[in-house]
Order: sequence, then C-alpha cells, then structure tokens
Amino acid sequence: MRDSFFRKLKYRQPGVIGEKEAVQFAVALPIMYENDEPVLLFQVRSSKMRRQPGDICFPGGKIETEDLTSVEAAARELSEETGIPRSKAAHISSLDRWLTLRDCRVPSCIFN
Repeated sequence: MRDSFFRKLKYRQPGVIGEKEAVQFAVALPIMYENDEPVLLFQVRSSKMRRQPGDICFPGGKIETEDLTSVEAAARELSEETGIPRSKAAHISSLDRWLTLRDCRVPSCIFN
C-alpha cells in the first residue's frame, strides 16, 4: 500500500490548478522583418472595443470549438486581425501558458 502510494506520487505530472476550467485564449507573437532585422508586430485595439479599448497588444482571442489547438487558434486570430494569410504564417515555437487572475488561460505562439 505504502509503495503504491509513493509510486503514484513519483510518476504524477504536475499541472496548474484551475487551468481546465479557465476560459481558453491564444495569442500570436508575429515576427516581421524591417531592414533585415526581426521585429515584433503589435496592434492597437479600436477605441470602440468593449474590452481593453485602445490597448497595444498582440493579435489573439478566444479559442473557438473549430480550433483543434492553441496554435491553430493563434494562427486564425493572426489572420483575422492582421490580414496575414495563414499560409504565410509559419509556427516557430510556443511559449509558456499564462493563467490570468480572471481565470483565462493564454498560451503564446511565435510565428514567422
């Protein structure tokens, strides 16, 4: 019994409490080139938006049911918000997930 208990603990994968219940968002960090130097593309939210009007941010939004992964959601949002075709956005890597105080999970995906 004791060995079984410690074996379960030994192979348990840690997670984030509340992550599964959080609203799921995805953010794209698009790398563009200016004079052959990499730069991050930001956008300014419309002053007419309900949430965070006028904020400077990266393209992103809620993960929809048709999005199979956070990378797909980030690519969709990047295309919708900037007009960059999905075929021109190559996923390079994903960064750490961010769990906000408002129960939102936000993975960040780098595109080139």
